[in-house]
Amino acid sequence: MHRVLAELGLAGEVLLWNVVPTHPGTPTSNRRPTRAEVAAGATFLEGLGRGRRVLAVGRLAAAATAAPYLRHPSHGGAVAFRDGLAAATIRRRRTLVRRICA
Repeated sequence: MHRVLAELGLAGEVLLWNVVPTHPGTPTSNRRPTRAEVAAGATFLEGLGRGRRVLAVGRLAAAATAAPYLRHPSHGGAVAFRDGLAAATIRRRRTLVRRICA
């Protein structure tokens, strides 16, 4: 993730957000976060996302934040993650150009 952000020049501009800031479950397994965990994570998102574009990594994060969805890079999703991040960046730059030129 960090390598792709650096390649695209987005490291300081974008916050990649999973649905919670911690890993729910055990060290060897993952589980769906509880509503309380998602709500607690929203507090962190508010502070960390200030001044940056928030992009949701995974469908749960997209549903919880209404941020643009990116495919999680694990389990064969690295190419889709990079393509999604690049596409989100292109859409943002087009919007900025429209605002500047308007």
